[in-house]
Amino acid sequence: SATQLAFDGFASNLHPGGAERRVWALVLALFVCSRCAAAAAPRNKTVMAHNAAVHVLEALALGSEYAIYGAAGEALFFYVIVGNAVIFTLAALLIKPLPLTKQE
Repeated sequence: SATQLAFDGFASNLHPGGAERRVWALVLALFVCSRCAAAAAPRNKTVMAHNAAVHVLEALALGSEYAIYGAAGEALFFYVIVGNAVIFTLAALLIKPLPLTKQE
């Protein structure tokens, strides 16, 4: 089997195997889906709350990998991750939803 390159940054604690790479790719794809949904429905409180929750969980998970478990992430990137979580949470809390329309 081919030698796998090691993960770096916040994922540096992962083993460089195929399964880990597929799971990491899935996690990144879920972030993209969350942001695309938020971009498509920026006045939907449920969509925006989901997007905020995903980013808060990212900050908690990657923050613990960085601060507690010694992952090789960079402080600046961690601050950006936390900033995203704060911004998306504020957007979800402060959004003015579109008025409901009666469907016929």
